[in-house]
Amino acid sequence: MNSLYSSPFSGLGVSVGKNLRSLVGIVDEPKRFIEKELKKRKRAFHRLVSGFTRARSHGCRLRFLTLTTGKDGDSKRLSRDIQILRKRIERATRWLIDRNSDYALDNVGNRIEKDGFDGFKIDYWKINTNEGNGVSHIIFKGGYIPYAWLSKQWEDIHGAWNIDIRSLFGKPKQMVNYLIRGYLTNQSFERMSWSWGWVFRGFCTVWKKQFAGWYRKDKKACLIAWDNLICTYQTPIGGVQLAIG
Repeated sequence: MNSLYSSPFSGLGVSVGKNLRSLVGIVDEPKRFIEKELKKRKRAFHRLVSGFTRARSHGCRLRFLTLTTGKDGDSKRLSRDIQILRKRIERATRWLIDRNSDYALDNVGNRIEKDGFDGFKIDYWKINTNEGNGVSHIIFKGGYIPYAWLSKQWEDIHGAWNIDIRSLFGKPKQMVNYLIRGYLTNQSFERMSWSWGWVFRGFCTVWKKQFAGWYRKDKKACLIAWDNLICTYQTPIGGVQLAIG
């Protein structure tokens, strides 16, 4: 089916293809399935661009992490194990006791190796796909994580050592194009999620209730206002979400 389709965020410079089947990278599936996948990609595009725009406005470093499931691994554990890895990253320490030693000893004499970097809070956007035995693509805001340390931790947690991590550079629309065309086009989206700090808590509800209708009437003005909101919004003290508008 040839159908001209424009992304609801084409005003940000992303042009979606002319053929619906080639767009989602799935040729031999019924129309209903393809349209469902297309809706998922539209939602993913919105979440990604919003998070990238906020991150860039706050000077945050963005990184792209891919985690895999081994041949004999359990993909149902993927999301749970990612949260375990997240906690290990946040609790990591560069130095334990002696800066001149590669390890320290705990209170019962067991050897504890240094992580090699200082942990940090991770705000992320994540999507699980049907690649291989289960793959998760994660965009997160944060600092440097040693590849060897990350691979070792993921193997310990999930039983798979094969990972990929790289920095992302460029404007939000450029990064979204890079990710969708290079990594997500030919995959079926299984589950998408994000942390509260990726944009701000409740940002999707705010878009649906206060911006979606406006977008259909005046795209340019709507997107300018949306960008301004997500760039300047400040989480209230205590993390309580306030009404907007």
